[in-house]
Amino acid sequence: MLNIGDNIRIARKRKGLTQEELASQIGVVPQAVSRWESSAGMPDISLIVPIAQVLSVSTDMLFGMDSGSNDNQMLMKIANRYEEIESRFNDSKEAALNKCKYLEAELNKDSGNFVVAMCLVESTANLSRYADLENYQCDCGIGMGKKKWRGFFHKVQGQGEDFSPALLCLEASVTAGRKA
Repeated sequence: MLNIGDNIRIARKRKGLTQEELASQIGVVPQAVSRWESSAGMPDISLIVPIAQVLSVSTDMLFGMDSGSNDNQMLMKIANRYEEIESRFNDSKEAALNKCKYLEAELNKDSGNFVVAMCLVESTANLSRYADLENYQCDCGIGMGKKKWRGFFHKVQGQGEDFSPALLCLEASVTAGRKA
């Protein structure tokens, strides 16, 4: 069973924060966070709520009481939204495009949400089935033949850059293909 230190470490990494950044945001020294995460100590009870707020998790999650229920709730929310989108759009291209836009907006609200990020990757892969990659010229000036798309995605991935520019190009390609 995971202890509070393990849960803080997992949530901190999911949020993309260093120990120093977390410590700074809750007003403690980085060594305190290190002690908690190595089970050499526990945070003061007055810090539990601020830790949970900074890490965008519930206090229950910190104490190990709802591990996974937030993920399950998010998956249910996404599934329900997918149904709404599919019922609104008869065209599968339009539905795929709107699913990506919805997930991108959700990820902008909580950039550390692994469930949303994975669903966005999956939906983007699905969206790529509808893109005309051979003939699309992106506004960013990159010719979008299949080879160049692969290079563009590898460049974005390799540099740890935001995935949004690639998604925007892909969305524009699908949109352009729809009008053709």
